[in-house]
Amino acid sequence: MPGLPEDLGSRDSRYQEITSTDAVIEAMCRLPLRSAPGDVLRYSNAGYGVPARMAGTVSERPFWSLVRDRVFDLLGIVDIMEVPDGALLDRVVHVADTNHTGTAVETYNSAYWRGLALPWGGLFGTPRDAVRIAAAFLPSGPRLFSEPTTSLMINDQTLGAPGGVKSATVRWDPGFRWIGWETRDMKRRHWTGDLTSPRTFCHFGHSGTLLWGDPERDLAMAVFCNRMVTHM
Repeated sequence: MPGLPEDLGSRDSRYQEITSTDAVIEAMCRLPLRSAPGDVLRYSNAGYGVPARMAGTVSERPFWSLVRDRVFDLLGIVDIMEVPDGALLDRVVHVADTNHTGTAVETYNSAYWRGLALPWGGLFGTPRDAVRIAAAFLPSGPRLFSEPTTSLMINDQTLGAPGGVKSATVRWDPGFRWIGWETRDMKRRHWTGDLTSPRTFCHFGHSGTLLWGDPERDLAMAVFCNRMVTHM
């Protein structure tokens, strides 16, 4: 809850001109706060872009190289990548309902978009490997981080602040979110349904993906669709 806006601008106009991920993140680092830190829970792409810049600067390595060494390789993930190319492009499903359809800047489907490798939404992969990430936060799953870090990431950090995801027209009071994960808790009309436990954590993708894990049931699921999320 650092007070950053969701993004640089509206989702429809953000990339009408060819740009680079570095240029986008540079602009994110200069964004003014929309609220005082801690007052409002606001899903923010900038909230992922700015830490990605910090991680790359501190480690003196490209961000996705760091993620592969510290996350993917440790979990045995081989079918998730930031920039698919060659024969792998034949395995990438096209997304329906995209913005700027048929143009060089079409979201998700254009070569330009797929080459951006956005830290907040640039990965391509399989449900099987995505589930491995959620499983690392379940009781029987492999431990990726230390116990104190894992505990912080799967316990509410909002302290009762309201908020949600503006682009999905969703708001809750309280907002309930862990570090990185969004949690169901007592929310109604939640994208993980009504049968999961309150401790269920998740992350949804604008291109029609959903990954969740339920610690009480020791169960994780990944759903990949090909229609964009417009609202809930």
